[in-house]
Amino acid sequence: MDSQEVLKKTQELVNFLLRYLVAGGSAILAFGLTQQHPFSFLLVGTELSPILLLLFISVIGPAIYSFHKAALHQLILVPMFPVLRWWHRVDIRWWELDRTLTRQLEKWRKPPPDEWMSTYEAWAAQIHFLYCSAFGIIFVLVLVYFFNPSANYVKPLRWIALFLFAAAFVSDWRLTSLQIRQTIEAAAVEQKPPKRRCG
Repeated sequence: MDSQEVLKKTQELVNFLLRYLVAGGSAILAFGLTQQHPFSFLLVGTELSPILLLLFISVIGPAIYSFHKAALHQLILVPMFPVLRWWHRVDIRWWELDRTLTRQLEKWRKPPPDEWMSTYEAWAAQIHFLYCSAFGIIFVLVLVYFFNPSANYVKPLRWIALFLFAAAFVSDWRLTSLQIRQTIEAAAVEQKPPKRRCG
């Protein structure tokens, strides 16, 4: 296996971890900080259990990502698309644009022969990591609000969740805008450009 293949496989692993596991770690970290005795739920006897930690992360991380992918991200894209449609002056319904982008993304996931890695995949993985980390912390804060109102570090965690969500949204906005622009360019090359509004 040559060095480019190793780099590609490493990047794929990093992308997978960012999407499915690391956000679970953010939620566990936030939950541990809010406890009266920090991280006591990870103790076996008097020792921190790495197996218990990995078990929590491997369950919570994919759950957060799956819920984000199934519902939360779609709710974010619904208001984002009309503004970007107006910005790019494209006269197309958001659900049609979503289908067009999905088809285009399938092509972008396969990099050209002279490129070792798709730029889209790494960027998207980072965006999903930021969103999922924010949602994981928000989920913890909701639990704390109902079950332990006097928990520690609530205010700093709110700011961290807000910062992570804002970073995710800005990055998602940039990537989605790039995808729309490239979709328009690809359609123009195929001589089937989307209709543009006047003005």
